[in-house]
Amino acid sequence: MARAADVRRLFEETRKAFGSLDVLVNNAGVFQFEPLEAVTENEFHRSFNTNVLGPILTIPGSGEALRTPTAAA
Repeated sequence: MARAADVRRLFEETRKAFGSLDVLVNNAGVFQFEPLEAVTENEFHRSFNTNVLGPILTIPGSGEALRTPTAAA
């Protein structure tokens, strides 16, 4: 969940299914247990994108769904 398009789709589908969002539990985490010198660039970005970027993107993305109730489909 570290791409803005995925976050938009998440909240679009949530609104279609449930109408609005009552609460956002913004929780994610991954960690690869290995020595620091063994961490690859790909592993760093995977961890950062999941642990930091994903939650940051979901905060503004949730605003509309939290504020504006719609009829559930």
